[in-house]
Amino acid sequence: MTYLAPPPVNLVRGCSNDGRVMTKIDIAKWQTSNNTLSTAVKAAWSHVLSQATGLTDVVFIETSANRNLPLPDVDRVCGPCMNLLPVRARIEADMTLATLISQLQKQANDGLPFHHLGLRSIMDTCAPWPAGTRLSSVLIFQNHEAMGGSIQIGGQNCTLKLRGSSGDSVDIVLMVTPGTENLTLVMEYSTGTFSSEQIRWLSRYLQEILENMSTNMEHSLGKQAEDFTRNAGSYPEHSSLPSQAPDISDVPSNQARDIVSQAWKEVGILTADKDDNASMFASNADIASTMLLSEYYQFHGYDITTNDLVDRPSRRMQALLVDSVINYIGKGEKRAC
Repeated sequence: MTYLAPPPVNLVRGCSNDGRVMTKIDIAKWQTSNNTLSTAVKAAWSHVLSQATGLTDVVFIETSANRNLPLPDVDRVCGPCMNLLPVRARIEADMTLATLISQLQKQANDGLPFHHLGLRSIMDTCAPWPAGTRLSSVLIFQNHEAMGGSIQIGGQNCTLKLRGSSGDSVDIVLMVTPGTENLTLVMEYSTGTFSSEQIRWLSRYLQEILENMSTNMEHSLGKQAEDFTRNAGSYPEHSSLPSQAPDISDVPSNQARDIVSQAWKEVGILTADKDDNASMFASNADIASTMLLSEYYQFHGYDITTNDLVDRPSRRMQALLVDSVINYIGKGEKRAC
């Protein structure tokens, strides 16, 4: 996994992704020959990661809708089929952007039959990463325009809009949405992890690659990086990160600890890590089990939402959340997360 910030202690930084920057790219300026738009964006982000970290072998995560699997009526399944999949790019200074795009397009095509494999299974069996490796950056390509301005659900016209939070499960989320004229890029991050200078550098470099893709397609990546850093400088170094380790000054009650342990057991979140500060996403938790966990808490009288759990992925954090609900109930008040 390629990290833009030093990995945190226990895989939890203790702060949610509260920062957000948006950029719009004029799609009419460039074309990507026979490759898809999403692959071009993946190539651009790979190049940014490589230049920021100095690594020539970079890995990040992409989302897959999984509607192209060889299963009957998979495109009509009611419910999420989404999966998280690793993308690996090997970059050399004399390589052209066109070559990098072709490399990633081949990887995408070859991997289609295996998009059903769970990310944690891939990590455990196909990568030399330690158990529970934290996700660093996730690329989400949302081609909502292909569906038109609205879709029919239950006989009603519905407009698709993005809502939700990436919480403390990943360092950077890059959401890309193509429109009729513009490509919209939204970068979510934690202001406790990244400085404004670092985010500005990442966003500016990504924008420059995409805006000049047509003219720079056959130029070497090394030359493009040299031109950019001549004006913008190198990726800013990290100062000390006070949010790398979660605050452990608050201690939950034994009752709350027992409630959370039972909830994880009932939902099937498996963890051999005895550290209460370890993230549930470091074991086998995903969005589906997070939703089930929220339903379990609510069924037993604790008003805890999926977003609450994404923001508080460790047992200690959730136990403190349970304590807060118990305290509010004891005072006869209604808790608002």
